[in-house]
Amino acid sequence: MEKDGHRALVFTASGPGGTVVVQTRRGALVQDRWPDLVAAAEAQLPPGLLLDGELVVWDTEAGRLSFEALQRRAAARARGALALAVKWPASFAAFDLLQQDGQDLLTRPQLLVLGRHDQNGRLRAVGRTVPLRPDAARQVAEHLTAAAPGHPWEGVRFSVTWGSRDVLDTTLVHPDLVAEVSADPAVDHGGVFRHPLRFRRLRLDVGAADVPRFGEGQAAAGADRRYAPHHRARPVPLGRGPNHPFPRPT
Repeated sequence: MEKDGHRALVFTASGPGGTVVVQTRRGALVQDRWPDLVAAAEAQLPPGLLLDGELVVWDTEAGRLSFEALQRRAAARARGALALAVKWPASFAAFDLLQQDGQDLLTRPQLLVLGRHDQNGRLRAVGRTVPLRPDAARQVAEHLTAAAPGHPWEGVRFSVTWGSRDVLDTTLVHPDLVAEVSADPAVDHGGVFRHPLRFRRLRLDVGAADVPRFGEGQAAAGADRRYAPHHRARPVPLGRGPNHPFPRPT
């Protein structure tokens, strides 16, 4: 479904008289473009929920999901949104419940920031993954442990994507796991991947010491690479505080 949907967060009303909010991964508020989803959430969902998932649009004539119709709806303004909602009704495929009654329920990583050591032993960030599928997130969460004080990335901020102003709300973890990923070869001058990496699996058969050093070997040039996860993370817009990772937009 990933190729046919747009990732989004849905906030149900926080209380009586409240409104449903639909927020893109970049922080834009777009509920005016999805009046059918807002109406369904108001009628069917309890207040105080935060859902992570994908917006999808069903083409009733073709009998299938339509990415073209989704793009048309995503670009529509409030004046034309109602007509498009009748022609191309939308659905929200929820992947995860992040908050209930305003309380954060997130215990699994949403994505990973990956790193490798260079020849001098310095830990170098090389990229972050796309959002993890629920089964992958559960697998990774079973093996992650919180980092001890003194992690070299303490106080470091990471952007959601290459060149983005949005930052990740991160939790440092002990770098003793190896992740196998699939990646586009494009990197910047600092050796950081320009595009998000796709997590394939944990390599529990090898350790972090087995990963080639930064800039060395197949890991520097091949499509399949192994890295040590150092953060579990979730994207949040710039300026949100660490104690409230998903405050309700206003």
